[in-house]
Amino acid sequence: MAKFNLDTHVDTLGRLSSACVIIPDIPKPEGGYPTLLLLHDQGGDHSVWSRFTSLERYMEDYRFAVVMVDGGHGYYVDSEFCSYEKVIFEDEIEKIAHFFNLNIDSAHLFVGGYGVGGYGAIRQLLRNSNRYKAGFAIKPKMDIVCEMKINNSKQTFIDMMEKTVQDIMLDGDYSSNGNILIIDDTDSLGHYRRIQDAIKIAIEGSDGWSYADKALPYALDFISKNL
Repeated sequence: MAKFNLDTHVDTLGRLSSACVIIPDIPKPEGGYPTLLLLHDQGGDHSVWSRFTSLERYMEDYRFAVVMVDGGHGYYVDSEFCSYEKVIFEDEIEKIAHFFNLNIDSAHLFVGGYGVGGYGAIRQLLRNSNRYKAGFAIKPKMDIVCEMKINNSKQTFIDMMEKTVQDIMLDGDYSSNGNILIIDDTDSLGHYRRIQDAIKIAIEGSDGWSYADKALPYALDFISKNL
């Protein structure tokens, strides 16, 4: 396994953006390495998964690459302030894939995250399901507007995001075809009943990176089984 830290210029942002990439210690498969795009929680950056979990140790047992980008404070959606969704899920992942020979076609690209990153992952999996093979969310924070208020975002930003985001769980029922794994405590798993056929694992514990670390092996196993 090898880990790379890189800074790339993202035209959409007009500045450098940082990322971390883990490559498995195996011969490169034809077409490139299957790839997991791993999203951090609010207040984090591209480094937090490596700093606060045992991701690098866990990845010694898997045969896919992991890309961690700096999601900033954009909640993984486009807005009039910044096109974070386009930056992360199109521009940046495509540039990194070119550098590291990653396979990001729909049969080899996965997405997952924790907290707000879990929201970003579920949003991608439900709204752009044809782009991903599968994915997971660990304790996803689905009420993003409430999360913004807690984090004292500017009211103009909150007003705009209420129109942009909504709560995707109120839009109707979704079929996951068994390609979405949700990990949360027992009481919270009922909140995701509208995501039909989702695989759910109950792990008790409070929010925090220790919880994410406890859940991560289950999530990585799920990705591996879907390769």
